[in-house]
Amino acid sequence: MDTIRVEFSEDGLFGGWENMALYDVEASKAAYGELLEAELRSVFGNAEIEVVSGINDRVRINETADDPDVPAVQDVVSEVYQDYEWVRYTQEGVKANLSEGLWTPLGDGVICGMAEVELDDGTPAYQMTYLKGENSPYDTTTFHSIEDALWAMEQTADWSDWRTQTD
Repeated sequence: MDTIRVEFSEDGLFGGWENMALYDVEASKAAYGELLEAELRSVFGNAEIEVVSGINDRVRINETADDPDVPAVQDVVSEVYQDYEWVRYTQEGVKANLSEGLWTPLGDGVICGMAEVELDDGTPAYQMTYLKGENSPYDTTTFHSIEDALWAMEQTADWSDWRTQTD
């Protein structure tokens, strides 16, 4: 196989999803394209690969949809989609998912997480924790209001960089 071209659409990514105000659609599309291209390169390293956002969802190999390797490429497309690692949130989406816990990569192997917790006295709070590798947390800050937690998150990374614990 010489060339692989994958076109994906916004509707193909988000069709049927509810409350689209929770998602940063443009950042999600960009992340999906990057993740898909990287995965296709790792699986089909010798092929020239092009991943584009468009109005259709289709796979072409050597400029045809009839190539016998199309199903293998479609399997990779499906896996990347179903991982949902490409989903990016708006501030509203971050707030809506805060109870489940969120994280963001900061670089140099550092991950920052924010989670809703219950303190020893039963008071609800939010904790921002920094981790590196398999080590224990090396810094944790507690916030007593969602407003303070969201402010700290905004100072740490763009809203669209925060991911749910399942991503």
